[in-house]
Amino acid sequence: MRESELAFVGRMTAGATHEFLNVLAIISEASGLLQDILSLNRGEPSSWDEKAKASLARIRRQIDRGTDLSECLNKFAHSLDESGVRVDMNDTLDRVAVLMRHAARLEKVVLQTQRGEPSPVIVTNPLHLQIVLATFIEWCLDLASPGGTITLHALDLDEDVAIRCETAPRRVDVQGDTSAGQRLAALEDLVCELGMRIVHEGPHPFEAVELRIPRR
Repeated sequence: MRESELAFVGRMTAGATHEFLNVLAIISEASGLLQDILSLNRGEPSSWDEKAKASLARIRRQIDRGTDLSECLNKFAHSLDESGVRVDMNDTLDRVAVLMRHAARLEKVVLQTQRGEPSPVIVTNPLHLQIVLATFIEWCLDLASPGGTITLHALDLDEDVAIRCETAPRRVDVQGDTSAGQRLAALEDLVCELGMRIVHEGPHPFEAVELRIPRR
């Protein structure tokens, strides 16, 4: 896709997500008003009061979830036409993880990140970085058993930045999974093309895997 086309997609997506955030803000304000009205009830509490409060709590959780997704997608859209810029790895990893949580839920896996301080910073093309991070996470999902957890860390090394993936519990049959093997091959091709590398720790099933990213 040409740069002008990427810029167009980015503008359209950024504008739409900005408006969606406005919609969520209005819903949030309305639900807060309803919560205030319920709190003013001076009579005896009823089962309907409790049901209304429970519904408002669910609405609040979904508003928070929608806001997180929209903010991450908005930032992703703004990065489509950038190149050679300084990128905060903690923020980028958090953003991609939020956008990949739907895929994790389909695999019945919890996907989480742990922020280290200070956050590693690299100079790179944000779109290329996010593509490889999403592809790396897709393969990491193959390493975790259903009901398991994937934890991602951004680590500051001497010459590289490492994205470390730890899974618990780990799958023991992943080597026989054809789809997993194809995803690993595609990931390795992409990583090689972008000058990165994959490091495995321990024999199968891996104790951990790392995506090593040059600083420049």
